[in-house]
Amino acid sequence: MTFWQKPEWMTMNNKPTSKKLAFGGHELQLLPEGCLYWKDENLLVVSDLHLEKGSSFVANGVFVPPHDTCETLSRLNAVLHKTKAIKLLLLGDSFHDENAYHRLDEKCRHDFSQLCENYEIIWIEGNHERGFVPPGLTSYESLDIEGLIFRHIAKEKNQDYEISGHYHPCATIRHKGKATRKRCFVTDSQRIIMPAFGTYTGSLDVLDPAIKSLMDNEFVIHMSGGKKIYTFPSEILG
Repeated sequence: MTFWQKPEWMTMNNKPTSKKLAFGGHELQLLPEGCLYWKDENLLVVSDLHLEKGSSFVANGVFVPPHDTCETLSRLNAVLHKTKAIKLLLLGDSFHDENAYHRLDEKCRHDFSQLCENYEIIWIEGNHERGFVPPGLTSYESLDIEGLIFRHIAKEKNQDYEISGHYHPCATIRHKGKATRKRCFVTDSQRIIMPAFGTYTGSLDVLDPAIKSLMDNEFVIHMSGGKKIYTFPSEILG
């Protein structure tokens, strides 16, 4: 039986903290911003930026503030600066559609170009880009780095130590009649599914069969609580 104690985000300690995770023989850090940092590789991993999703909405008659791309890139640059990463792995659906790159305004195009110039970019193809790859980058369907397999969509029958995105996982924690819903990492013995990083990205609950069916029975959620990562066993959900 799992006894649930008071959620940590209800305390006053706001010192930024990450979650160290032993995975596939390596030590990784899950960051509260929703990124994964691999110190030994000087590598930052981020998934589902969905750049230019706002302009896609506008093109379809849904008017939203057009600032999502610059805001997403600004947050990403802040994490890169904090971690001092040299390499940046984009884990798919970095652009919202195959024409999104061409809709970048002058400032956002400059910011994205600077990102590509200042860091070694590893581009994992997603389903939204439909084959589009920014100029000068090489695309990978999946990539093995020191025994860890990076791909956008998790394989159903997985035998690897796999890190993926795509599902935009979130979880809901209930306490004293109140519910808190936040983006999260989902992990088990052989998988990490990353949260979406983009400003306008939605989320799918980890108890949805699309996610739950991929995981071990006793999977773990790591919720982003502002400046901290909070870890809970999946059995407290529902």
